Amino acid sequence: MAGTEVNETELQRSVEYQHYCWAQLTQSVPVKEVHKGATVWEGVVHVFNLTGHPTATRAYAWSSPN
Repeated sequence: MAGTEVNETELQRSVEYQHYCWAQLTQSVPVKEVHKGATVWEGVVHVFNLTGHPTATRAYAWSSPN
């Protein structure tokens, strides 16, 4: 759907808020998920390096209309 994507800055803020740490965008990867020949999801997954999280060093975030 057009207009449902959240921008990278909003995703970064969301990751930082949810995980109480700093997040830095390292890459954005286009992903197409297919099941039995039909596309079930297509979008961009944003990869963030985390600083200050007690156990994680990386987070993944994406937009979804759901």
